[in-house]
Amino acid sequence: MSDKHVTTLLKKHLKQAMKNSSKSRRQVFLDLYSGAGGISKKLKHDGFGVLEFEINRGEEFDLTRPCVRRFVLSWLRSGIVRGVWLATICKSWSRARRGPPGSNWQKIRDNEHIYGLPGLPEKCLHTLKIGNATMRQTAETIKTCIQFRVPVCLENPVGSMLWQAPPATGVFHDWAVYSTTGRCIP
Repeated sequence: MSDKHVTTLLKKHLKQAMKNSSKSRRQVFLDLYSGAGGISKKLKHDGFGVLEFEINRGEEFDLTRPCVRRFVLSWLRSGIVRGVWLATICKSWSRARRGPPGSNWQKIRDNEHIYGLPGLPEKCLHTLKIGNATMRQTAETIKTCIQFRVPVCLENPVGSMLWQAPPATGVFHDWAVYSTTGRCIP
């Protein structure tokens, strides 16, 4: 799908989300890495317009795609976003990944190799690459939200290595972080 078609679809989805809102037809919430969409369901139930971004919903919701990222950031800067919920993928950042080499849950990073352990098998590199990209995108999103005073929440387990990864640590350093216990299963 071309970038032009993706941006056309995003404009259409934004217009529809605003139209569906009974609370504010000028602003929407963004649920980024929405998974099953629990937050979105609650916000929609309460009358808010919401856009859910999860790759399995369509190419226009793939946050690893640069044209999608540009659109999301432009919306944050424009004032049409009322709030952002980030449920950044924790699969590669989880400390629960302690399986033996070659398993689907083998360790792929540690505190000394936050961007990935050397010598990983090919099948682990895709997970690692996506995890690193989404961490950078999460940090950029939070930084933009703070700059433009858009409320933002990051959902990730308190023990996740995501909290230790630069550039995320630079963004989180000045950001009040409150967390609850939870776990992420790789």
